[in-house]
Amino acid sequence: MWVIERDAAAIYAKAATKWYGPRARSVALAAIQKLSRKGDVKGVKTWRLVCEELHSLEQLSVPHDALPSPSIYPDVARAKT
Repeated sequence: MWVIERDAAAIYAKAATKWYGPRARSVALAAIQKLSRKGDVKGVKTWRLVCEELHSLEQLSVPHDALPSPSIYPDVARAKT
């Protein structure tokens, strides 16, 4: 099985989200800045892909406070008790 760069970036973005939590994107942006200063074009490209994937993951995640209250599902609340 071949893993293309986009797939690898998606895998790393998911792992970075677990490792760094909400700081994952800032860690990736810092890596881009560091590699850019060194002139590492391929490294910058790779980390930009990771940033894009992190952005996609952020768009997919639902904030906890946006979830419906359990009280609107009385049957579910009763089943848990």
